[in-house]
Amino acid sequence: MGALSFYSRIRRDKVQINYTDECRVGELTYAVEAQTDDSGVVRLRLCGVDGGGVLAAEGTLQVPSGALIDASTVLRRALIGLGKLQPPKRRGQTGGPANSFQPWTAELSGQLRESWLSKPESTPASELICELAGIHGRSRNAIRAQLAKVGCDPDVPGRALRELAAADG
Repeated sequence: MGALSFYSRIRRDKVQINYTDECRVGELTYAVEAQTDDSGVVRLRLCGVDGGGVLAAEGTLQVPSGALIDASTVLRRALIGLGKLQPPKRRGQTGGPANSFQPWTAELSGQLRESWLSKPESTPASELICELAGIHGRSRNAIRAQLAKVGCDPDVPGRALRELAAADG
């Protein structure tokens, strides 16, 4: 992407602008075009499409060429403010594990518990946690946390937390 083209010249107190740019942000490709008309007004057009060509964002703006700097300041502040209103991106939306931030169902928790408790204590915990993370589409930290919630010792495969507490008691 990044097909940037910019042309600007001044003729008898008139600014002529011809600007195009294209960039990819996440799964969307944005195109921006800015051109001045005969009256010196800059027409700005923004268009965003997804990978399938479906329109996801579109807008136009007209600004007198002498007010571009002021307009850019106002737009920047407005867009930053609006961006703060949007919920933060979740890890699953940015290439993290597929099931990040998804709730654990009783069935999935049971499968995790069975998988953990069926392994011998000699199994390296870190390797098993990594394997289970791949199977469940979760991070290693999520697997460790869920193991403790379902009563498994996340440091020793095959061991339940109750067994550990009974041995200490």
